[in-house]
Amino acid sequence: MTAKIKLNAASGGGSISIQAPSSSSNNRVITLPDIADGTLLTNQSSGLGKFLKTVQTVKTDTFSESLGANTNSSTNCIAVTISPSSSSSNVLIVAMLSGSNSYWTGTSGGGWGGRIVRGSTNIGIGDAAGSRVQQTFRSGAINNSNNVSMCFVCFLDTGISTTNATTYGVRLDNLDNGTRTTYLNRSLNDSDSATNSYRPISTLTAIEVAPN
Repeated sequence: MTAKIKLNAASGGGSISIQAPSSSSNNRVITLPDIADGTLLTNQSSGLGKFLKTVQTVKTDTFSESLGANTNSSTNCIAVTISPSSSSSNVLIVAMLSGSNSYWTGTSGGGWGGRIVRGSTNIGIGDAAGSRVQQTFRSGAINNSNNVSMCFVCFLDTGISTTNATTYGVRLDNLDNGTRTTYLNRSLNDSDSATNSYRPISTLTAIEVAPN
């Protein structure tokens, strides 16, 4: 029995071979759809959508950091590490963050925010404008000290140029004029109550995307 079928070009050119698995226990069936003519795409085809690798960190515990007035953190509250398969790939960063801040007036809570970093380098931040702080994301005010607010980030990093393990992180900032504590996955009060307190999660996902 022939283990390989070889098709030659009609006039010159190359050929294509279809070879069966080496083990008799690995029977495979490939069914072509009964639709209009088309072209089979491979992982080298320029028209193929290419998500090559996905890595996710799910943070279910809490994080807190006390920062002085107008201070940027140098600590990741959540991080994910990905090793791209090609230095020409891009990395899509998707973050879902649940947090709160210790600024509280009794009627409203202060917003919280921060930056996405690659290693220790800020990426995806706003333009410099005077003394304004450059950030990736910022929440609105929180109207209850038992609540958290959600921030979502989706940013395509096109500047990795490496196949080394690369760590992406989220760093929080304090833009208030006094020392404040920012929390992840908990409210300011964080009271032990089943009626007005809860514990959400935060996630940080890195997806390797092949170049066009």
